[in-house]
Amino acid sequence: MFNHLEADSLRAIIARELDKHVKDIGDVMNVAVSIDKDVITALLLAEGAMADARTVKSRASSFFGSELYELYRLIDSEKEKSDVDNIRRINIYLNRDQEEDAVISLFSPSERIHAIAYAKEKFVLSQNAESIPIIHYVHSISEAKQIIAKENIQLIFCDLFCDADPEVKRYLNLEDRSTKGRSFLQAVLTQYPMIPVVLTEPEGNRYSEEEKISYLRKGVSGFLQIHSENLEQNICKYTEKIFQQNCMTELARSNRLLKYEKLRVLIRKAKPQILCYLI
Repeated sequence: MFNHLEADSLRAIIARELDKHVKDIGDVMNVAVSIDKDVITALLLAEGAMADARTVKSRASSFFGSELYELYRLIDSEKEKSDVDNIRRINIYLNRDQEEDAVISLFSPSERIHAIAYAKEKFVLSQNAESIPIIHYVHSISEAKQIIAKENIQLIFCDLFCDADPEVKRYLNLEDRSTKGRSFLQAVLTQYPMIPVVLTEPEGNRYSEEEKISYLRKGVSGFLQIHSENLEQNICKYTEKIFQQNCMTELARSNRLLKYEKLRVLIRKAKPQILCYLI
């Protein structure tokens, strides 16, 4: 059961475990802790192909505990005399300055991914944004197949409402109506099961909770409201999820994992002091 969790679910487990420790130290010691999201990625990739819910939770817990121990050992050492009561903030972040390109590529994509959209209208997006995929719009499964043969398609958007008769909605659920969109969805889920499929919701059209559950069971990865003010942000969540999963898959395929070293630096500034960790 644990091995079936994908990268985003495992990251959520790590984040939840770290947040719990952050809250505890804040409540008990009145110290604010900031943890960069790249630290979560480093903890996840350090498990390589063996990452599951138990291992990542254990690593996150032991990471935070060992860092606090070493922090106060450093403060108590003769070289770094400091007043523990003056500490009000701890920053934990990733130092990319001296990392190799192969390592940096595990934390941020080097190029935009390609996606397909079966839709009546194009999405209103900032096409130059690196986190936004290059979208190829199609009107049939044959067009989609031609693009998939040429490009490394990593995401598919599908609008089931674009050719559905709204009058029939009173009698049948969308998944029970015979439409080109439904045929397109069935084709991509069957022929390209490894490519995530996201169902889009145009303005004025929404999937019922019953329909959402049914589509998720069939293999759909999620839903996207096209006219939402957070459209780009929501699309970026899918592209980030895909990127993280690809990194885990690549490490597993090459039988490798990420190794990190921790450098603890006590920075003396005007009170309250700021403690920065480089990992």
